[in-house]
Amino acid sequence: MKRSLSFALLLIVTAVAAEARDSYVLHFGSGNSTTISGSLEDFTAVKGTLSGDYLWVRHDGRRYVITDRAKLAEAWDYFAPERALRPQQKEIERETRKLERESDALEDIDDRKLTARERDRLDELHAQERDLGRREQALDQREEELDRVAERKLWQLVERAIREGSARMVR
Repeated sequence: MKRSLSFALLLIVTAVAAEARDSYVLHFGSGNSTTISGSLEDFTAVKGTLSGDYLWVRHDGRRYVITDRAKLAEAWDYFAPERALRPQQKEIERETRKLERESDALEDIDDRKLTARERDRLDELHAQERDLGRREQALDQREEELDRVAERKLWQLVERAIREGSARMVR
């Protein structure tokens, strides 16, 4: 009984902590693009209740929705630099898959030992994979930095919308 009581208490504390955290779901533009910071439960709950373009937020324990097109466009633009990294990220992924296929094919030769030329090529492929890994890590760090900037601006927009009354409180 003591164990299940502890587990139940942990679930309650976790739920309260999640409820206290600020989160958002920004759904805007053609293609129904969505940017989220929060839990899957937030997204699922919001997705079923709102339609069209919106910014749903949980801020300071209260829930709001913003549907003003100008504010939504402004919020969406905050994340544009982050989205601009996607082509580079996809290219790195494409190059990595290509190199991995070639190196896997060489590494899978188990009938015989690799020739000196094959070993050199495999070493070259591994070096290129490491280089791509470094480039990918640098892009990931840049993406995180841009995300922090975008989210700081988004929360400033939310505060402004609450003050101005364009953020509608929801239950």
